[in-house]
Amino acid sequence: MTRVKLNALTGLRIVAAGMIVAHHSRGWFQIPLPNYALHNGVSFFFVLSGFIIAYAYPKLDRKREVFEFLLARVSRIWPAHFAVLLLVVVLLQVPLDRTFTANALLLHSWVPSQPWYFSYNPPSWSISTEFFFYIAFPFLMFQWNRSWWYKWLASAFLVVLLIWVGEAAQLPNETAKDEFTMHGLLYASPAGRLFEFTTGVITCSVFQQLKNVSCKLNDVVFTWLEVLISFIAGYSIANYATFTFLAAYFRDSGTQQWLVSGSDIIIFPFLILVFAFGRGRLSRLFASRPMVLLGEISFSIYLVHVPVFSFYWRYWHIGANPDYLGLAACVAATLVIAFAIWNIVEIPSRSAVKAWSANRYATAPPFATLFSSSPFLGSRWIMKMLRAPAVASGGARPTAENQ
Repeated sequence: MTRVKLNALTGLRIVAAGMIVAHHSRGWFQIPLPNYALHNGVSFFFVLSGFIIAYAYPKLDRKREVFEFLLARVSRIWPAHFAVLLLVVVLLQVPLDRTFTANALLLHSWVPSQPWYFSYNPPSWSISTEFFFYIAFPFLMFQWNRSWWYKWLASAFLVVLLIWVGEAAQLPNETAKDEFTMHGLLYASPAGRLFEFTTGVITCSVFQQLKNVSCKLNDVVFTWLEVLISFIAGYSIANYATFTFLAAYFRDSGTQQWLVSGSDIIIFPFLILVFAFGRGRLSRLFASRPMVLLGEISFSIYLVHVPVFSFYWRYWHIGANPDYLGLAACVAATLVIAFAIWNIVEIPSRSAVKAWSANRYATAPPFATLFSSSPFLGSRWIMKMLRAPAVASGGARPTAENQ
């Protein structure tokens, strides 16, 4: 079943990616930005991911469907991640160490130690965490309509358990040493962020229930709702409003450590829900072609911006003054490289997996299709080498939307 693409949510992704880029620019370029909670763009991505995946894959009843889901999701994140990882090793001359294998396999955030989850390309920790969500998703969706409430509570209890374990073990808050930390448990580890993903899945369920009711509201009402929730989200990010409110009730250091990065979870579901309907003027703006394109390449923007910053800082950055020209050059380079990775790596990878999944009689494995669909990798001798005998198999069901 083909589902309507939620283009407004795709366009919103560039806002979250822009928040992360701006957040990192403060340290790399000494840009005197206000102390906004820009890092919460990651939390938005986690909630949005839960929503989109639940929307695209409402049921995974058969083993083949689970396999196709995992294959599609890995093809969505791993090729670009690995391509950027190789660029970091080659261009930044980062030596290989014991964290490389974990990083290449998207397992590095599963180790709550900073030298592991911030290894090579620091922002990729969240991609590793996202990979865990993909593995957990089939279990979450099993009998979802009857079990959502206790799975949601279990993911919240998991955060509480991590806080208790961290405080009982007297873990340091954060350190560059190779040891477990509260930051690693609550900020980077998949267990500490699963609650946000599960909340996104629940938000999708609410969206499905409200679709019939939403027809009774006109577009003007949706415009005002979009303006209102955008203002609330912006105000909270600019003033740490949700953190300040919740921290007054949860005074222990462990809970506040989690709230610093996750407190806007009480706002992001409403933001996603309102924009998912795509009925107001703001959502139509984000659904425009330029915004959707930026949203499509936002994953690569997120992956490449720190390596670009690091490369510039190593070879050209001089002085301690704000470097606005350097930032502008790096943002431009990030956009160009991100577009190239999206066009050369991301799209061919997804297309290869979709083609193979839709036609099990293909004469080449999915990675051969990837080579043939890439303008840089396709060559006759490579295709001849990868050519394999056909394997008879049943046809795959139409794949769901893969945003």
